[in-house]
Amino acid sequence: MKRLTHSIVSLVSGDAAGRAVGFAITVYLARILSPEGFGMFGIALAALGHLQLLASPGFQVIETRNVAAQIDSLSVRVGGVLVMRLAIATLLAGLAGFLLPHLVQTPELASCILLALLSLFPMAVFVDWVLQGKEDFAPLSGARVAGAVAYGVAVFALVRSSADVLFAPVAFFVGNLITAAVLFGSLTYRHGFPKLTWVPALWRSILIENAPSGAAIFFGQMVFNLPPLVVGYFLGTRDAGLYNAATKLIFLLLMADRILNALLLPALTRLLTTRPDDVPVLLTLMAKLVWLIGIPVVLCGYMVAPAAISVVFGSAYDGGALVTRILLVYVGLTVLNSIAVCTVIAAKGEGAYARRTIAGSAVLAIAVIVLTPMLGIGGAALGAALGEGATLVLMARKAFRLQPLMTSGLTGRSATVLIPLLAVGWWAASLPVIAGVGAIVVAWIVLMLVTRAVDRHDRARLRALLI
Repeated sequence: MKRLTHSIVSLVSGDAAGRAVGFAITVYLARILSPEGFGMFGIALAALGHLQLLASPGFQVIETRNVAAQIDSLSVRVGGVLVMRLAIATLLAGLAGFLLPHLVQTPELASCILLALLSLFPMAVFVDWVLQGKEDFAPLSGARVAGAVAYGVAVFALVRSSADVLFAPVAFFVGNLITAAVLFGSLTYRHGFPKLTWVPALWRSILIENAPSGAAIFFGQMVFNLPPLVVGYFLGTRDAGLYNAATKLIFLLLMADRILNALLLPALTRLLTTRPDDVPVLLTLMAKLVWLIGIPVVLCGYMVAPAAISVVFGSAYDGGALVTRILLVYVGLTVLNSIAVCTVIAAKGEGAYARRTIAGSAVLAIAVIVLTPMLGIGGAALGAALGEGATLVLMARKAFRLQPLMTSGLTGRSATVLIPLLAVGWWAASLPVIAGVGAIVVAWIVLMLVTRAVDRHDRARLRALLI
């Protein structure tokens, strides 16, 4: 129990602190750079996101599982992964440097993207996946906070006006450099220095094992990386800035998804080996908690979104409120999907995971490209939510086949909470924001207490299964 509590506290505190600092930096940049400059920086980070995933195909999931199961020599395998990632990053950066001036017509945007791609190199030596597999979460939190603080210091020192947009990706590079240094130092101190060797045969083995999940993750991350590029192409950098600002509020909520993945995948990997009969119990309980917590969060977020956008980013970004509202649905879908993904990956179903994620991402890409010119930035957000919904349906069907005793978590008592709560949310939408949110929260608390949707047996079960 102490181990579980320490892991949760480390993850929550570090992730919350890192996201809080990162969010403060985002607000500062949005207000200083204006929607046009902020959109340019968002496009650059989206391009970096695509290439970073190509430089690390699937390692965050598969190698985390391998470390948790202690497959192969840790030192040799970790060293092989790091050297290979650096080699791929160098190749990608070189190709981008050659092609970008010919693909991007605006020199300033091309320069912003190239400067953002400098972060490929420190990100290539991130060893968070090793520490996560070892369930050693404290260094992850420390590295995240240290990197965010370094990024913030660099931003506040270098970006002082809208003319300083090119210094934003430089500051981002500084933050990633510090994160990489803290992670690598922690790994070396706690688990020894990895053996960095040039072994192409090992690279081939690693790539073959990770490629299916790497492809799935690349397409799966389109929800973050593709819409800004499509919005920038069809609507311009200003609308890309509105979309970028709106999604930053959503990223705060995705802390729950990050924590769920970090805790659930190693736990499922252990349980499948030691107590396989308990796996469906844990999965059903986690799904029930997602429903019971996610629905009120979405309802409250829907009401707060317009005011939050205006207060946080300024009236220039008011047009992004619709994006935030739509993407709240995406948050709920992606947390549910994470339960299914962990189920499939823990059972070594990388191929099934890849095929379903790619299929869902194809729906997302088509929807975003079609809906953005038709409906504007709201169409881009709707396309992202539709793609995540398609992925959830496909992944959940596979998870239920792997664990037929698992259920959706929508029990009778859960429905007794959620159906009245949805009615309260519909009624509260006509009230002032504070009154409406208060009504939803009070109704949720009362319904949870009256129905005992999560009772002491559920809490005991959750503690026992995650230890």
